[in-house]
Amino acid sequence: MPQLPPVDELATSMIDAAKASFAKDWPKVRDYTRTELEKLARILREDILAAYIAGKLQESEARNLLQVHERTTKQVLLAVDGMTQLAVENAILAALRSVGKVVNGAVGFSLLPLGE
Repeated sequence: MPQLPPVDELATSMIDAAKASFAKDWPKVRDYTRTELEKLARILREDILAAYIAGKLQESEARNLLQVHERTTKQVLLAVDGMTQLAVENAILAALRSVGKVVNGAVGFSLLPLGE
């Protein structure tokens, strides 16, 4: 059985990537972003990766579930005053890319985008 990355490692990597992506806007979005990316990391590991590895989800279901939770995270971050769609999308993409290699390795298919 593949080794699942710990939630805290996923969250830390995702938060660090989002922080770099938001740059000067980070102080304004830090609290919301941390909370939402911690949730997304937990969902990614416990609800998507673990379920897929246990045979409870098909690849397409795992992709769809990720897409739903990614959209939810975007909507919450867009509610922060002054955040633009592009800034939020870039930050979430950076966050997912930061854990793409480890997550994709755990499930054995390309669920998350990889860094450029």
